[in-house]
Amino acid sequence: HQDKLNLMLWAYGREVLLDTGGGPYEQSKWRRYGVDTFSHNTVLVDGLPQRRKTAFSTEPLTDVTWVSTDDYDFAAGIYDEKYGEGTPATHVRRVLFVKPDLFLVWDALTPKDGTAHAYQARWHVKTPNTVRDGAIVTTADGDVPNLAVVPLWADDLDVQVVSAQEEPELLGWWIRKRVQPSAVPAATVLHDRQGEGAQHFLTLLLPLKSGQGNPVISVAVTGDLSVDVALEDGSTLRCSGKGEGLRLTEMLADGTVGRDTQANLNGS
Repeated sequence: HQDKLNLMLWAYGREVLLDTGGGPYEQSKWRRYGVDTFSHNTVLVDGLPQRRKTAFSTEPLTDVTWVSTDDYDFAAGIYDEKYGEGTPATHVRRVLFVKPDLFLVWDALTPKDGTAHAYQARWHVKTPNTVRDGAIVTTADGDVPNLAVVPLWADDLDVQVVSAQEEPELLGWWIRKRVQPSAVPAATVLHDRQGEGAQHFLTLLLPLKSGQGNPVISVAVTGDLSVDVALEDGSTLRCSGKGEGLRLTEMLADGTVGRDTQANLNGS
């Protein structure tokens, strides 16, 4: 599948960030959508999908970082091949999971020329039921875990939510295998930004327990690639891209430091 750097997320026993897996083995628009970049949780460049060479390999990957500890997991990888017929930009994704319930994703897009490009990060959630609060989109199914998708650098960011769309393209569908109907409505959260030079998305993914709503009170930019997220319990999450890695510091309501996690591409 054309899905490098795709991210899936399960929380409290439920898949909340969706990968269709390609859907049934057949020839249709649903199958083509299910195996392409358009249906995965990664980034399009100038509206174009990944078009890397398809081949099988038995060799270990050399362009990834993976660290797992008792306190956090950190993963990073790079996509540096074609989008459509050209190679307009390089995508580096870093993911920090601060255990047991905080996910921070940094997408850095660096163009290979001096022109402006358009970048779109896609987040496919499993339900059409969503609530939007400014730039934050929260799934809203009853009696099950949900997910808040929180963009942290929202300046010049366009946010849309699309469900059960067929034209001009498929968006907002859950494509299932071995069950009918195979295509059922879901939702796709779109984060769009454009410009010259390097462009960045920093996204906080907050799994929510059954019955819990969006816990974010405010998001405040505090510096270059640095953001404070105030939560309803009185705590603050200080999130930042630092050099080649990510840092998340939890300031508790009483002013003390809770979890403080930093991880880098070199694995430290």
